[in-house]
Amino acid sequence: MQPVGLRKHTGMKYRNRKILQTIFPVCLLVFSCFIIVDARRLPAPAFEPLGAAAIPTAIAGIVLLLGLFLLRASWLQEEDVSGLEAGRERSGPRKRYDLVVVMSALLLLYAGLLSLRVLGFIAPTAVFLFALTRFLKDMSLKSAGIYALAYTLLAWSLHYVFTRFFVIDLPTF
Repeated sequence: MQPVGLRKHTGMKYRNRKILQTIFPVCLLVFSCFIIVDARRLPAPAFEPLGAAAIPTAIAGIVLLLGLFLLRASWLQEEDVSGLEAGRERSGPRKRYDLVVVMSALLLLYAGLLSLRVLGFIAPTAVFLFALTRFLKDMSLKSAGIYALAYTLLAWSLHYVFTRFFVIDLPTF
């Protein structure tokens, strides 16, 4: 007897999965190309060293490269259906909807704090990164202190680079 959801032709289900795994990277590639084209339409820099188009173009380039890597990985991926044909289900990663909700709430809270300019940039960024790490990884008290220090230094460094080098107005405390 075949498992529930497994079609008579076992390759059909996995062909659909391969198509879906190809659609997302293609969407990333198209999206990043649109961002690069739109960034080219921004005006040339007047006073700042790099201009307004530098960061969107760089991020779109990174997304473009990641999309290419995902596309290559989806094409090279081999499906192992031997265990499924014998009636055994594949064990995949556990779905963590609670984690998605918590991460989304933290992201919205972080964006809200930055837009209100209440606490500046350094404190919310360090706390946001620490909270994300805390939810994703169990850590001891010693490693929590190291992470907190590292994220504070990272947030300070980002603030310095964005305000001094890129001449971006970030909230200050």
